[in-house]
Amino acid sequence: MKKLFFISCLLCLTAVCRAQYIGSNYLNMKVDYVVDESQVQGTLGYGKVFKTFRVGANLNYRNLNREQVQANTVTVGPEFAYWLLKGRKFSLLGVASGTIGYQRAKTKSELVYLERSRAFVYGYEVGIRPEVLLSHKVALFAEYRFEMLFNSILRNNNHIGLGCVVYL
Repeated sequence: MKKLFFISCLLCLTAVCRAQYIGSNYLNMKVDYVVDESQVQGTLGYGKVFKTFRVGANLNYRNLNREQVQANTVTVGPEFAYWLLKGRKFSLLGVASGTIGYQRAKTKSELVYLERSRAFVYGYEVGIRPEVLLSHKVALFAEYRFEMLFNSILRNNNHIGLGCVVYL
């Protein structure tokens, strides 16, 4: 009985150790600094790992609060990441994602006139993500992305972000 228990524990440990490989699901959390607008964006994502790429979906929230512009933007969209380099502890991924969402904004002119706008926004993001595997279930990453968001007050932006990936 002890041998059977030991073998089953060893098999479970082996399954956990291979979590970041083919067939695993992942959850990622990221905080971006939008360089062009000096603002912060939060992202939550979920997806699946395949042999040479990952496919998932992201939910983004951004709040811009300046003297002349106030805007809240929520977007969702698919994400595709391809491994450019894949090692045991370090990986480099190319990332592309699409976004659709909603933006609510207020703008103030020099005459102190408030104009409110609500818009359906859409766009794309491309970037690069170096990733370091800390354990078999957790990885940390840094990321650079270029974003083009149409119908938005803020059209194109450069993002620098930090985050973590948890393999389920």
